[in-house]
Amino acid sequence: MSYYHTFGHTDKYLLFPEFPVSFNMAGMLEGKCMEENFIVDPKTNIIFHVMNIADGTFKSFHADHYGFIMHTGNTIVNGDIMTVDFEMYTDADQLPFGSLDFSYVNNPNRKGLAMGAKYRRYQINMATGDISFTDTLSYDTDNAGFPIINPRW
Repeated sequence: MSYYHTFGHTDKYLLFPEFPVSFNMAGMLEGKCMEENFIVDPKTNIIFHVMNIADGTFKSFHADHYGFIMHTGNTIVNGDIMTVDFEMYTDADQLPFGSLDFSYVNNPNRKGLAMGAKYRRYQINMATGDISFTDTLSYDTDNAGFPIINPRW
């Protein structure tokens, strides 16, 4: 089962991004640290599951690329188009967990970590299944945080 850390929410829909990262619970029970227990499959693409809150039905929409989604920002529906903002990582070798390393956190001379964070805005056409995206911000180092963006800007 995929690791779920975040989801989108509107007045009518829930959005669950399924990305190809799973978690080794046995490793956690053995005392290994969290970041050592992630299993990443960069050859598997993202799937977006959109659930209608009123009746529980859902549709799945398949992206054509890998990505690790850390945080969900705005989720807005206008007609058949769901627009959602994510903080995400597109390079399987650069995940956001290096910042959890206490030797890094406690080093007063630390420099930015190479993580490759992006704010990515997806548009999912719920009628046709088409998915498009735009990278609105990219960071070569450090993480991007929580992508809350006012859609009126």
